[in-house]
Amino acid sequence: MLHSLPSQLWLDDGILACHGTPDNDTTCLLEESLDDGRYVPARREVLATRLASEPTARAVLCGHSHRQAVVQGPGECLVLNPGSVGCPVFGDIPFAANLEYRSPHARYAILTRKKRGWQVELLALEYDWEAASARALANNRPDWAQAMLTGYVKYPAGARYRRPHRPERSPPNDALVAPATRAQIVHQETSRGNMTDSISLADKLATFQEHWSPRTITTFNDCDVMVVKVKGEFTWHKHDDTDDFFLVLKGKLDIELRDRTVTLGPGELYVVPKGVEHRPVASEEAHLMLIEPTGTPNTGDKATAAARKLA
Repeated sequence: MLHSLPSQLWLDDGILACHGTPDNDTTCLLEESLDDGRYVPARREVLATRLASEPTARAVLCGHSHRQAVVQGPGECLVLNPGSVGCPVFGDIPFAANLEYRSPHARYAILTRKKRGWQVELLALEYDWEAASARALANNRPDWAQAMLTGYVKYPAGARYRRPHRPERSPPNDALVAPATRAQIVHQETSRGNMTDSISLADKLATFQEHWSPRTITTFNDCDVMVVKVKGEFTWHKHDDTDDFFLVLKGKLDIELRDRTVTLGPGELYVVPKGVEHRPVASEEAHLMLIEPTGTPNTGDKATAAARKLA
């Protein structure tokens, strides 16, 4: 089955996807092997040689090493290894230990084309790695079982594995990846080879049209920083465990309380204290920034809350 698949795939906008290098599935693109067998980041000239067969590529997506990384290649070509969702370290290559993350999180990436280059978001998510490890063990892969559970190829002798914090309920075994409410997000902006720390709120808002459907753009001290478009009346609700932060970016927002109404214009904010019932209302479309602890249901009730989405 696998041998019938293409060794590379061209996507829109000059994006090339391959497993190893464009010419070899079993060679890591972003790593090279030293004489003693250890893997290290590939030198720039080595990377240029491996990409020489595809000079028109504007971005190359690769894998094989399972090592999440973003590297500016020759010219304006960006090279991205999104990491591995199913196995945090690939133990089948020699000296794999110096590629290991030593954490069991599932990793992936989001690549977005911007006016001045590429934007890359590298993500690491908690999921039910204990169930994944048990499944690997049941299929006679104790090496993968250990890698999935610990992020190590070989766990240090004498060390005791410390169970990470787990959610109150784990997903069923046939749905191992946990909801994105537990995502830890690292943002990296790439523009013509330079790393920046800015996020354009206007660009993020332009990626969706739905109302009352917040989009997480980054995280801050275990909180989601979100943008949202609103119009009409939202439901009356409260948050028992957290305050509710509203900052108007565009338009006008009325925050109805049981005893009064707070009206906000562009550049104005209001924080609803925890436990206080309120209802946001916008007669015309308004754009807001919200900040809430990750996983907070926007309606105050998990059963009716909007799913967490990324912008």
